[in-house]
Amino acid sequence: MATNDIRTSHDLADVLEDAAKALRRFPELSLSNLDQILAEATSVKQDLAEVKPTPAKFNLEELAKRLPTLERSDAESEVVNLTVDSIRQLSSLLGIRLPSKATKAQATSMLLAQVFDIPAGQELIRTFHQRKAAR
Repeated sequence: MATNDIRTSHDLADVLEDAAKALRRFPELSLSNLDQILAEATSVKQDLAEVKPTPAKFNLEELAKRLPTLERSDAESEVVNLTVDSIRQLSSLLGIRLPSKATKAQATSMLLAQVFDIPAGQELIRTFHQRKAAR
């Protein structure tokens, strides 16, 4: 029960009963040093509040912008280091659809094919007649 669900004294009694049951499941602690226990709990709480989340090693939006400008091998080395979920998010940012059951290797291969191989093949087809005429 959340604290904003406590509206009556009976609701409070239910919460306190649940807390008592939970405390009985823990090993018994001496409360003679209660001041020390509370001080330690407070310092731990402050330490946790001071912990800043570490920034992500990479920004997927930035990678999505950079990926088409990289060499295929460089792009592959960056994508291989991502998790499957990150590869799916990256694909989504690039407008590439991946099958939901694709493995990491399949997702990586499909992403790289869409970004590098297919456009290169289309360019090859588009310029085929120009190269043939130049011979």
